[in-house]
Amino acid sequence: MNIVIVVQRYGNGIIGGAEAHAQQLATWLEKNTDWNIEIVTSCATSYITWKNKLDKGISKEGKILINRFPTFSKRRQNIFSFWNRLTQIAHNKTANITGFYFINKIIQEVWLRLQGPYCRDIPRYLKKIEEKTDLFIFFTYLYYPTVKGILQVQKKSLLIPTAHDEPPFYFKLVSKIFQSDIPLIVNSEEEARLIKKTYPETASRIIIGAIGLPDLKPTSKNIVQKIYILYLGRIGLSKRTDELIDYVTKYNSLHHEQQVTLVLAGAIEKDFQVENLPNIEYKGIVSEREKSDLIFNCQAVVNASRLESLSMIALEGILAQKPLILTAHCPVLNSYCQSLETAYAYKNYSEFEKSLLEVMHSNQHAEFKAKLSLSRQWALSKYGWEKVRQNIEQVLVQKNSSSSLK
Repeated sequence: MNIVIVVQRYGNGIIGGAEAHAQQLATWLEKNTDWNIEIVTSCATSYITWKNKLDKGISKEGKILINRFPTFSKRRQNIFSFWNRLTQIAHNKTANITGFYFINKIIQEVWLRLQGPYCRDIPRYLKKIEEKTDLFIFFTYLYYPTVKGILQVQKKSLLIPTAHDEPPFYFKLVSKIFQSDIPLIVNSEEEARLIKKTYPETASRIIIGAIGLPDLKPTSKNIVQKIYILYLGRIGLSKRTDELIDYVTKYNSLHHEQQVTLVLAGAIEKDFQVENLPNIEYKGIVSEREKSDLIFNCQAVVNASRLESLSMIALEGILAQKPLILTAHCPVLNSYCQSLETAYAYKNYSEFEKSLLEVMHSNQHAEFKAKLSLSRQWALSKYGWEKVRQNIEQVLVQKNSSSSLK
């Protein structure tokens, strides 16, 4: 069985939800199946610039073949920001006006190249290896390799869209891949509902269950000698890290006897700065070992991002039997709070403060620890790599049946 995974960036040390997801899937399949796995990706490590940093061509990690293609233009953030805004305005005002169809098409084609990574050789390469490939698994709906790649190998394609409610999700250019007949494997019921609501024709093609859970190792080492809550992931305005910093700063100004530190770990977005504040500690990009240390020793895992299709840090917190404090403005994160007694939703500072105080109090009680154990069991029953493999095999059976009927 020859499986090709197409993802915008790939490799150790690359921070990103879809990128980590793709690497975890490839690694699990390599260890637990006899499938041949090839990764098709860019030479970039940064989603901000898409600058070629890694060598082009073929390399190997274990039995996984990694094929990197160069980007033909770096992203210039000021140009992209302007064009991104122009594309959204044009789409919102003229999407349903027949006379503007071709204008919008041109604007969105330019947007896709500026969005990056503009690896124009990837679609051609996928077409070249189509005959010997059993299945192409594409990650994330909004990048050039996915949008253009699927059009080349549509009959053998599977998309893991990692979709959430954002302007590009509604672009005509993107809608083509959802309106095609390719199957979709999604991370959550909330993501499935969003896609079905926007593109009703996908209803019969959506399978829920695209990810398993990481193998977190318990640790007794504490690399932060303070009482702290943890956010781990991309850090910046798009993830509303500024809101978390403001809330924790305000909390500490009101609760002198019960201070708490906000620990941030991950890559910082361009133009965002983590100020040197008393109860804010930035750890940078951490290793898997350090990540486990941070998770297992925190008081709670927090996430303020409103655009999540899963949130791996939330699931890792549940696995480590830690409470969650999550924004209610994200449907996926709010669903965790609706399902678990150990996950707290907030819409504003007062609700954040109430949740944090309750967590600090509850963590001391055996009854709450029993609830944390139940939350862990919930996660283990809901997410598993074996289920993901079965979903992929289901897609393969459907495609083979469809081909034999033609």
